[in-house]
Amino acid sequence: MSTLNQRLAALESSSGTGGGIIIKPVAMAKVGATGINERVANCSVLKTGVGTFTFSFASPRPTSNYVISLSVAEFDSSRDDIIIQVAQNSTSVNGFRYTIHEQDNSDNAGTLIDKPSFVLVTDFD
Repeated sequence: MSTLNQRLAALESSSGTGGGIIIKPVAMAKVGATGINERVANCSVLKTGVGTFTFSFASPRPTSNYVISLSVAEFDSSRDDIIIQVAQNSTSVNGFRYTIHEQDNSDNAGTLIDKPSFVLVTDFD
């Protein structure tokens, strides 16, 4: 198996819930802080502003009820309160938006910030 898409297909596994559900990674991305798509499968990510990104599937999904897992890279020495989150009500069959921000631990909204991010989308089809 030489391509990333073939490797993704090989990762399909039974969830073990007895219902025969197949949990399948359908898209993934490693995105640099500048928005460069360093590694992607079945998707693309566009940086739309400081700390704001739009994730697009290569082909539309059957529904917008897929599962999104996001993570962000941070230096060990910094350990700031960096939060990565999906924009509420932004999921569609074509993709979604997400933001990265640094929280100030008060009542104010966090400050958008650029950091490397990782996205994995799984589904049950």
